[in-house]
Amino acid sequence: MWYHARGPRMPERRFLLISYFYPPHGGAGVQRALHLSRIAPSLGWEPVVLASGQRGRTAVDRSLLSKVPEGVRVERTRAAVGFGTLFGALPVDAYLGWLPFALRRLSAILREERFDLVFSTSAPFTAHLLGDHARRALGVPWVADFRDPWTDNNFLPLYRGEGPIARMRQRVDRRIEERVFAGADAVLVTADPFRSLLVERRGLPEGKVHLVRNGFDAEDFAAPYAPRPDPGGRFRLLFAGNMYGDYNLASVFRAADRLLSRRALPGFELSIVSAAGAWAEREARKYPHLRPHLRVEKPVPHDQIVARYRDADALVLCALDPLSTPGKLYEYIAAGPPVIAFVVPGTDAALVLSRTGAGEAVPADDVELGALSLERAYDRFRRGELPARCEDEIAKLTRQAQVAEIVALFERLAGERGAASPRR
Repeated sequence: MWYHARGPRMPERRFLLISYFYPPHGGAGVQRALHLSRIAPSLGWEPVVLASGQRGRTAVDRSLLSKVPEGVRVERTRAAVGFGTLFGALPVDAYLGWLPFALRRLSAILREERFDLVFSTSAPFTAHLLGDHARRALGVPWVADFRDPWTDNNFLPLYRGEGPIARMRQRVDRRIEERVFAGADAVLVTADPFRSLLVERRGLPEGKVHLVRNGFDAEDFAAPYAPRPDPGGRFRLLFAGNMYGDYNLASVFRAADRLLSRRALPGFELSIVSAAGAWAEREARKYPHLRPHLRVEKPVPHDQIVARYRDADALVLCALDPLSTPGKLYEYIAAGPPVIAFVVPGTDAALVLSRTGAGEAVPADDVELGALSLERAYDRFRRGELPARCEDEIAKLTRQAQVAEIVALFERLAGERGAASPRR
C-alpha cells in the first residue's frame, strides 16, 4: 500500500531518483531520497531508485529499510570508492568510481522503464553526472537537488586550496557544475543563503532555483514530547551527528568549559553520539572543567537516536556554514527539548529557530555568549521551563510538507514539457 496520511493513491507518473545514499545506508545523506521515494507515490509519482550498494566506510542503518515502500524498484550498484588521495586528482568527488557501474545499470533501466522526470540529489555530486545523462537520453525534465553546495562549499578544503591540484580541481569542477546548472530544469537547495548566492553571484535565473529545506518525518515524532519530571537530577545536553574537519563542536566545548570553570552545575552532562567520538575525546583534553562532564557514544540506528533526542534535556549543534543548514536541526526541533545552535552570521539556522520558537542561536565565535546560553538552558530546566514553540511553523518543516512542494514542482515541469518519454 502506498503511504499517505489520508489514504492510498495510485501513482500516475514515474520519476527516476538517483542518489548514492539509500537504505541500508544510514546518516543524514540518506533522508532526502528516502522520504521522497516513500511519500511521492501517495501524491501520484512512482520512483525507480538508482543507488549505490557499496558499504565500505559508509554508515549502515538497517532500521531505515522498514521505511522503504514495498513495490518500489531499487537498483543498487557497485562503486569503486575509497582509494584515498588518488581521487583528489580526479574531478567531481571521491565517488566518481560509482559512475561506470551506475551508467551500466542506468542504461538497462532506461531500456526497460518510461519516466516523466529525472531527480538527482547530491552529495556526492557524481549523482548529477548520471542525472544529466538520463535527462539527455530521455528528453524529460531534470531536477538537480543540492543538499549542500558544491564548489562554493566552505568545508571542502580542496576548493579553498592554493596548490596545483586544488587549482585544477577548482577550474574543472566549476565547469562541470555550471553544465549541471545549465542542463537542469530546476535546481533545489536547502538553505536560503545558498539560493541567493546562485542567483546573485552565479547568475542562475531566479525561477530556476527553488528553496526546499530539509525536515523531519512526522511519524517519527507523532507522540507528544514529555519532559523528564525530575528537574533536580541530571541535565543532559545532547549532540548527535557527524563532524568533519573544521565542522565540529569546538565552540560548544569552549563555552561549556568557561561556564563550568566559574560555576558548579550538578548533574550537567554533555553527551555526544557520533562517529567522530575520537575527535571529541582528544579535544576534551584541552578543557579540564568540561572533561569530567563529557560522555561519548558511537552512532546508533535512527530509530534509537530519536528516542535519545527526547531523553535529552537540551539539544546542541553547530551551524558553521551560512550556505548550508544541518539537517539535524529539523529533527531537533521536532523532538521537543530546547535547541541551542552555535552559528556563524547569515545561516538559516537562526531564522528557523526564531520562527519556530524551538530554541536560540548564539555566535559560534563568542565564548561568553555561548556560556551564557548554556547557563540559561540549565537554569530553565531546573525551573521546569520550556520554550514557547510555534507549532504552526514547525508543521511546515515535516518531510511530508516538503515532498509535497517537490512534487508540485514535478507536476509543473512535467506539464510544461508535455508527454512522457516513450518506453524503450
